[in-house]
Amino acid sequence: MTGLRSRSRRCAAHWLRAAGAVLALLGGATTARGDGGLLRLNESAGPFEISVFTAPTPLRVGPADVSVMVLATVGRAPILDADVQVALRLGALARSASATHAGATNKLLYAAWLDIPEPGAWALDVRVQSAAGSAALSSTLDVAPPLSPLVAFWPYLALPGLAVALFAAHQWLKRSGGEAA
Repeated sequence: MTGLRSRSRRCAAHWLRAAGAVLALLGGATTARGDGGLLRLNESAGPFEISVFTAPTPLRVGPADVSVMVLATVGRAPILDADVQVALRLGALARSASATHAGATNKLLYAAWLDIPEPGAWALDVRVQSAAGSAALSSTLDVAPPLSPLVAFWPYLALPGLAVALFAAHQWLKRSGGEAA
């Protein structure tokens, strides 16, 4: 019977260590903002093949990353010297920005941040101008309402309770002679 208890304590100690590692990883997690996201549009226009990506997914009210990749139609080489403009419209509301390599981590993309104030079906316009020519694309983006604060922050609200539970399990194992000490 003593061997069974000892093995049970060792197993609990291993689970406690694993849970602690997960807690440490979650504690350091933040929202990642990066280039790319969901491919929303990929079309040939003029001398270009233009791909538009948005993040977050799903697109919600608040800051949105709009990234554009511009390739030559012939040879599919990236066009790195273009002037790229992105605009969003919903009725009288409009948001626009220049998409640049400086705003992008991946230097093959042109990126811009736009603040979307309302949910709805926004019209997306992308204009590309370079020595090779110019082109424009349009599409519709569905923007969802923002997450409720409870849904958006539940991991941070649950983290203290998880930490307390792990500490209590550690103390229990320590008092009962487990290996977690």
